[in-house]
Amino acid sequence: MEPTTYDLWVAVSAILVILITWAINQLPPRFTDLHKRIVAAVSSAVLATAGVFYQGMLDTADWGRTWLVIFMAATAIYVVIVKPVASLPQIRAMRNKV
Repeated sequence: MEPTTYDLWVAVSAILVILITWAINQLPPRFTDLHKRIVAAVSSAVLATAGVFYQGMLDTADWGRTWLVIFMAATAIYVVIVKPVASLPQIRAMRNKV
């Protein structure tokens, strides 16, 4: 089964949410983790709305499913890949001190 345009949109949306989260992490530390999570959730909701609107299925069940998939995929990719890679310089610095 080939991926549909909708499937590809969800994958791209998750990557966009990660990029938005990365950009927020570059801002001054006055933004708490809660602020960052809220921005990720809101950006996921906006992208889900665009995806559902593009498909022509503007009902809450499809929107909720799309938002959940985008948000969870972005969260999983961030936790598994982005966060460990971002902390590598700190880990190396700690190893060099020992």
